[in-house]
Amino acid sequence: VKLSTAVRTQTVAVQIGDVAGSNGTERPVFVSPGNGTIVGVSFTNASAIAQSDTDYTTLSVERKTATAGTVKSVTTQVTGGAAFAAFAPQRFVTGLTNTTLAAGDTYSFKKVDTGLGASIDEMLVTVDYAVSE
Repeated sequence: VKLSTAVRTQTVAVQIGDVAGSNGTERPVFVSPGNGTIVGVSFTNASAIAQSDTDYTTLSVERKTATAGTVKSVTTQVTGGAAFAAFAPQRFVTGLTNTTLAAGDTYSFKKVDTGLGASIDEMLVTVDYAVSE
């Protein structure tokens, strides 16, 4: 019996919580249970985050095992970035890299601040992945 594409797609949702501005962090969020492909990443914050070219934050999902690398990053910098509206997911299904999952691969959420950065409030990170047969 083959699973449908919808059934094969799983979502991991991780509550990161609060992290003050000027305080970068990196936290484990996901260990792959098997082989597959990451098909989407989203970042949702409980409060708005304004853009700034002086004090901005870069958020990312990182692969920590195998060939380590960034899956997706987003910045609040005015140049090339985006603001966050409260409770509005920043969802990405294109522009993803390092998306091949192998059983046991570990992934993290990373926050890097430039200048004073920005606070995150009750940040929710989701990783969507499709299981290989």
